[in-house]
Amino acid sequence: MNEQQARKWSVMRRKGPGMYVMLNFALPVGLVLTALVSLLEYSLAGELIGIWLPIRLIVFCFIGFFLGMFRWQSVDKKYQQVAPKYGLPVQLEKGTK
Repeated sequence: MNEQQARKWSVMRRKGPGMYVMLNFALPVGLVLTALVSLLEYSLAGELIGIWLPIRLIVFCFIGFFLGMFRWQSVDKKYQQVAPKYGLPVQLEKGTK
């Protein structure tokens, strides 16, 4: 992780993992995979079964959540190793999310 990436991550980590995971993983993964699987279902079966849409969305959002949390932890671990080198805070201040 270079200094520019570390500074960008410092700003992101102040917002907390919830916002990062939701906006960068859970929603995009959930929506894209739901659309792809639904398109595949329609192209193979010739119809969409409506009850599966919300189920797919929930399942794929959970998958995106876990991928996002894994990514958060791996990037934050790298950040904590290089933050002192660039003079960035390693610990979050109290009162931040």
